[in-house]
Amino acid sequence: MPDRLRESARLWEHNARADPLWAVLAASDKNGRRWDPLEFFKTGERDVADILAYLEQRGARPRAGRALDFGCGVGRLTQALAKHIARVDGVDVSATMIELARGYDRTGRCQFTVNTAPDLRIFDDGSFDLVLSILVLQHIPPPFDLAYLRELGRVVAPGGTLFFQAPHQRRVAPKARRAARLRRLARRLLRREGVQLAMYALPQEAARDALAAAGLELIEARPDVWAGDDWESFSYLARRPL
Repeated sequence: MPDRLRESARLWEHNARADPLWAVLAASDKNGRRWDPLEFFKTGERDVADILAYLEQRGARPRAGRALDFGCGVGRLTQALAKHIARVDGVDVSATMIELARGYDRTGRCQFTVNTAPDLRIFDDGSFDLVLSILVLQHIPPPFDLAYLRELGRVVAPGGTLFFQAPHQRRVAPKARRAARLRRLARRLLRREGVQLAMYALPQEAARDALAAAGLELIEARPDVWAGDDWESFSYLARRPL
């Protein structure tokens, strides 16, 4: 494993031990192990329902065969997907996250796997009807973020769908600078408590090129708020032609 990717893996293993639910979904009032697990997993159900409704609207609702949750953490979205998809695979770089995900799973249709390789060779081409990744690529250092994105495209089945989120660039509007400074201070304080959340941009042009290189057709790239106010972020919807 390359050194920079190995360091990212160490960071996420550390986060999984320090405050795993907050590391997955960093709500401002939930750090310090204040997430209630039931409430936490309900957020996954809401997010997946919204995403599937959007795919339906755009004519990209996939077959209900097999799905991949890339960067699954403790399975927040994996379990929610399993209510709609026959089998869901969750992969994560942290062994502790995967152990927790297996313990939290109540569906019986989730398969959780640790993957520390800089690719997804554990999966064959075209394995998944739906590939989903939210709040993940933004924490993977370049150029590995683009390498993983190409791999996510590779494992999409013919007629299958890829939906992912990534920040395009950091916002620099003057009115946002004070808020950004306060957030950076908050992050420094949180690091003292043990959780570390590195953020990286994945420019939209590069994301589009990666999708094209993987043979996918981009349906839409729409602005979102997943990455927070400090970042201009996009959700991407793409399909592999039949």
